[in-house]
Amino acid sequence: MSTFIVTGAASGIGFAICQKLISFKYYVIAIDINRDGLDTLAEQSPEYIQPLQIDLVDEKAVINELMPLVKERELQGIIVSHGKAEDNDIDQNEIWDAVLATNLYATQRLLSHVVPDILSGGRIVIISSILGRIGTKRNTAYCASKHALLGLTKSLALDLAERQITVNAVLPAWVNTPMFVKGLEPQAQLLGCSTSALLKRTAKRIPLRRLVSPQDVANTVMFFISPDADMITAQGLTIDGGERGGM
Repeated sequence: MSTFIVTGAASGIGFAICQKLISFKYYVIAIDINRDGLDTLAEQSPEYIQPLQIDLVDEKAVINELMPLVKERELQGIIVSHGKAEDNDIDQNEIWDAVLATNLYATQRLLSHVVPDILSGGRIVIISSILGRIGTKRNTAYCASKHALLGLTKSLALDLAERQITVNAVLPAWVNTPMFVKGLEPQAQLLGCSTSALLKRTAKRIPLRRLVSPQDVANTVMFFISPDADMITAQGLTIDGGERGGM
């Protein structure tokens, strides 16, 4: 059975991607640090889900717990959807270290172990962010990590082209997930409004008048892993409802 690894699988975008893959009868190794979310996912389709609770920052866990599962499967590819978001000032080194460790270095190390086992013609999709192309206030660490993921995508795509493995990135704007809503709390406090009011204000700025949904991102991932995208690699596709005017 064709298998995909999905990180950040227990909630939000990763959860939606897993559900979509399952609907197409893919087997999914679903990775997260949140056991409850993984259990919920596994209960829906136990025959198609292998839940794995590990912290991807721990490279030994990747080697000792993930890789034995990978060796048992026909690995078609990986969707990198985990992430850490935290507002910061430029001198907050601990936040910088934590965000880069999760978003960038854990991704690089994970791919370094997994890529040799991906079948020829396989797929890698990295969930970056609109903040991989723009900046926002008090977000230097997160923005830097997401810009870096886009560079990683483009270069890795060239490295793997001989094996016909495509590597693409999805750059969602404001996705209505628990992590996004939590991330709005400091901004809402600065503006003196509620988080729900800020959500409505954000949606009004978008030409299509709604936030991106996790399902929107999952649908884009499914396109990238489909035969229709055989000739697309080293690309980053923005999903923002037209907010950036086609940037």
